[in-house]
Amino acid sequence: MPFAKPAIAALVATAVLAVSVPSATAQDLGQYLSGYGYSPVSLGKLPTGHETLEVEINGVKGRFILDSGAGASVVHTAYAAKYGLNSPTSDDNRTATGAGGHTAISRHPIDSLSLGGAVMDQKQVSIMDLGGVVAAIKAATGEEIDGVIGQDILTRHDAVIDISKQTLYLRTPPGT
Repeated sequence: MPFAKPAIAALVATAVLAVSVPSATAQDLGQYLSGYGYSPVSLGKLPTGHETLEVEINGVKGRFILDSGAGASVVHTAYAAKYGLNSPTSDDNRTATGAGGHTAISRHPIDSLSLGGAVMDQKQVSIMDLGGVVAAIKAATGEEIDGVIGQDILTRHDAVIDISKQTLYLRTPPGT
């Protein structure tokens, strides 16, 4: 029978969809993760759909976008002085590539970093021109953002993002 295999596949797919999968509440997730050294960080949500969080670099607070697609955490060039980011860690001229094309990026040492009060052991952040992103967010929402939090922090701290409860969980210290 030439139609037997597709019919069986459809039956199996229907059976799989009908299986009840237990779900944990966000409170359960937070409680579970706290047992493994995770700290919760509250997220905000812009009308554009972007998640934001409060970031403190070298004792100075600002609002950043949570960007799991960004390879690095980046401060917009225009705000480098605000955070005391004046001298790069090296003289290398690197280029970053993203949706906006290619742009120069440099790494800068920092004394301290916290996300929503959770202290990170990050020793540097990157600086690059995020002018297009900053302007677009401001035009669409009226909100200022100073940068993005990316994979360098998210991966190092085994991030878990609970979008439905607007919470980011980070293991502090990392890898424990």
